[in-house]
Amino acid sequence: MNATKLSTLPTELIHTVSGHLELKDLLALCRTSHQIHAISLGWIYRAITLQNSVQMLEFCKTIISRPEAAGSVRKLVVTGNCYPKCGLKSFYSIFGSAIMTMKNLRFLDLRNPTITSLSLLPGADDPHSNYEISTTQPIRMPKLEVFHGPALVACSVVPGSRVSRIAIPWDARPVIEFSTAFATLTTSKVDITDFACTIWAWDPALLAAIATYMPRIERLQIMNMEFLSGSSSTLPKEVSNTVHYLCPRAGSLVARISFLAFDNTLRSLSRLSGLMISDMPGNHGIDQQLDLEFETVQRWAEISPVLARVTSSATMWIRLPGNLWFPGDPMQISPQTTQCLKWFIRKVLTWPDPPAAYDVMADLAGGREEMAVLRSAMERYGFVPDFDISHKENGIPFVAFPSNS
Repeated sequence: MNATKLSTLPTELIHTVSGHLELKDLLALCRTSHQIHAISLGWIYRAITLQNSVQMLEFCKTIISRPEAAGSVRKLVVTGNCYPKCGLKSFYSIFGSAIMTMKNLRFLDLRNPTITSLSLLPGADDPHSNYEISTTQPIRMPKLEVFHGPALVACSVVPGSRVSRIAIPWDARPVIEFSTAFATLTTSKVDITDFACTIWAWDPALLAAIATYMPRIERLQIMNMEFLSGSSSTLPKEVSNTVHYLCPRAGSLVARISFLAFDNTLRSLSRLSGLMISDMPGNHGIDQQLDLEFETVQRWAEISPVLARVTSSATMWIRLPGNLWFPGDPMQISPQTTQCLKWFIRKVLTWPDPPAAYDVMADLAGGREEMAVLRSAMERYGFVPDFDISHKENGIPFVAFPSNS
């Protein structure tokens, strides 16, 4: 059958016939009509195997410039001969751009033992899509140092590697137990120093696994998506509604109880210096929120002497000399830092016997003369008068008083 007669057939039949043709025949059909060209192009790029760096570079340029070709790729095999020995940054940048354009890619085989960082994430057009990964075979990546992706893949690539930084977005119903995953991750040739994860509900097994298998971790980040989405618990809806009717602050209480579980975990993490957590109870005003967080970071500081930074729902807490915990950066000008600075000054002024470091910091943050005025008013009237925070030209903050006060 010649190409002219083939073009008169139904599209479904043309597609079926094209799937059984050799590459040279498909290339010939591409020149017959727009309809057959589109169908043939899909089969030409459906499964690609790249053998060398020149072939790989040409393929990537084609994929980037031709979206219809990029959308046709279902399987891509890249052999170890495709990577330049000099490791040109531009080469890998082009390759990364090409991978991002292949929206329908289903099978990817990369043979490159020199990879140092690996990220497997949902596409930018659908950041909330679920991973469709059931099982994976062990993958040898001896030089891998950073991994960001599903737990199952992490358990395949981390063993025997040099991974020290890991980020895992856990599914709402994890397909692998925390203890099993963490036991596998610790078979990296180096200590895990940075671990970040997203979860959908608090599970005591997560903290237990971190404390057991990653005792030398230095930075830990946990984002509770249930908390960020506004849900207070994993109880059935009718039960949750009843709880909120009887106790409207139950959601905050649940989060606070979950948050206290960190105390025992911190006792096992002797090297932890940075902690970022999204699950601080947040059903309060900013001052109440900062009060709760200040109480928490102080308690944690007693448990973990090396803890130097805690990023929470309200702000980032920094440990300064004198065992002082300060909310945010006073040199940064923003509504949030202004609120934090006003809270800090009020806290110091109303503190019956603040440590010396807090008085010194309040003078630095608010201005010595201005703080003297506030202290005098506090002693005279028993409360802190209204004040604002302004900044000098060099960015240094100081206390300012309303003109009508």
